[in-house]
Amino acid sequence: MRDFSEIAWWRETRQFALAIGVALIVIALLPALLSSHFGDHLVLGMRFGTLVGTVVAPLAALVAALAFTVRQRVIDRRHDVADE
Repeated sequence: MRDFSEIAWWRETRQFALAIGVALIVIALLPALLSSHFGDHLVLGMRFGTLVGTVVAPLAALVAALAFTVRQRVIDRRHDVADE
């Protein structure tokens, strides 16, 4: 039988990974959704959808990956499975 802490660790890790995955899917779809609505608007000399797709979306994905790393370390420490 598995330890309760291990089950809780897997549940929390799985939920957090799912949340990050959904956030990354939304970030990936955001430029396509916004480009039709803001297609004629220029920001910094670029169309808004292009700007979001080339600058904002990759930065948001990077921040999501960093947030996942930091949060996963917190989860690992809470359940005593962290590498020190």
